[in-house]
Amino acid sequence: MLTGVLGRPVHIEDRETGEGALPLRHVRVELAAGADRRALDVAREVRAAVGEVLADRPTVAVLVTAVTV
Repeated sequence: MLTGVLGRPVHIEDRETGEGALPLRHVRVELAAGADRRALDVAREVRAAVGEVLADRPTVAVLVTAVTV
């Protein structure tokens, strides 16, 4: 379940990487994990899925903001 503890649950931003380098996108996803699954496993799965689905393969961070029972 997506959460919005720090604002929008999905943040996408363009980052400058330095002189002569192409800009890189970064995605941050905030979510709640169920108590029946390890938060680390959920975060890794979401991170991989988001990275695969976006054509430019951005860097991805997943922030687990809650564990629901």
